[in-house]
Amino acid sequence: MLLHLEVTIQVYTFAPVFHGIRFKVRRLFVVMTSNFFYFYRFGSGEQHFYFAGKLKYYTFVNLNYITMSYTVGDVVPDVLGTDQNGNVVKRSDYPGKSIALYFYPKDMTSGCTAQACNLRDNYHELLDAGYQVIGVSGDSAASHQKFIAKNSLPFPLIADPDHKLLEDFGVWGEKSMYGRKYMGTFRTTFIIDPEGKITRIITPKQIKTSNHAAQILEK
Repeated sequence: MLLHLEVTIQVYTFAPVFHGIRFKVRRLFVVMTSNFFYFYRFGSGEQHFYFAGKLKYYTFVNLNYITMSYTVGDVVPDVLGTDQNGNVVKRSDYPGKSIALYFYPKDMTSGCTAQACNLRDNYHELLDAGYQVIGVSGDSAASHQKFIAKNSLPFPLIADPDHKLLEDFGVWGEKSMYGRKYMGTFRTTFIIDPEGKITRIITPKQIKTSNHAAQILEK
């Protein structure tokens, strides 16, 4: 699991590349391991790698918030959330199945509809290959019910209007469109094995909404 800190940070010296250079970096996600700091920034609906290296001298100027996010190798909790009908969704509801937990921005939008319909059209193939599809967005349960009814979706959709699950998985953050910044969901799919371990993450940059089932089926 990665610790994400959104901070304003004053960096004095990087070793060895930027030695002696003083500059400011704002609104970065700082992912800390025992030896390295990894810097990420978010924009245009994608996660962009900014810099990775050993940090020598630094000062945290402002800490905005702390979130935890899951990465490959982590085990996710059994309880995932509540679906469109108010039922609790658990990993253990699907014994022996891998879960394709896909996060998408919004019901009824063109890209999200194309993605959901592609998963619908290939749902039995996904089941036969051992995958259970579960969708998640920040929409309400009522919105999910309309989305499911309109598109005849055969899989559950978790309603996460408080963005708890979105934040836990690190897919909720600042986005930008036509120069306007806003908070939203980064389209991301987590492949979780029957033991609850994340084995693969399909990132926003990689996802093809009209062919997403094939991406899940790739080994």
